Amino acid sequence: MPRHATPEVDTDSSGMTNVGPWMATGGARRAIGFAIGRRRVAVRTQSTARFLCSLGLALWIGGCAGSIDQRGNLPDPERLQQIEIGRHGRGEVAEILGSPSTIGAFSDKRWYYISRRTSRLAFLKPEILDQRVVVVDFDDEGTVRSVRELTADDRREIDLVDRKTPTAGQSITVVQQILGNVGRFNKPPGK
Repeated sequence: MPRHATPEVDTDSSGMTNVGPWMATGGARRAIGFAIGRRRVAVRTQSTARFLCSLGLALWIGGCAGSIDQRGNLPDPERLQQIEIGRHGRGEVAEILGSPSTIGAFSDKRWYYISRRTSRLAFLKPEILDQRVVVVDFDDEGTVRSVRELTADDRREIDLVDRKTPTAGQSITVVQQILGNVGRFNKPPGK
């Protein structure tokens, strides 16, 4: 029988469907038989392997698809235009723009609304697509003094300090810790 031909199928007296001479003449190396209900079905391993490889490849490629993340609170430009300098206070700004992403570290007179859109492909470092920062400054009475948007030109790179803070104690290994604690537990009080 040619390789591309379909197997002969017949039914015995018990109602089971049997795969004919194709399975008996060495076709078993090219097919896997399994039962579905009362029927016996032959499946070619080559087509099954292709299907499984295609499915695995599709899942692998799908798992590497990039994702775009939006983080932060950036008000709409229409809402920013509603804020009047010298007229609105903190409460009114919070009603119009929502709560700020952060408040100044040294003074509560500056509110920051920060938004960042990033793209990430699988496990790689995210790429910044868009970053916007709106700063709202207040005067001593809590009235809006200025509203401005920071751009990429306003950004400053900060060098991290590599120093380590020394700690008191010893540097010991896990094994030394375990062996050092043997016998220290369950001592009767006062002894």
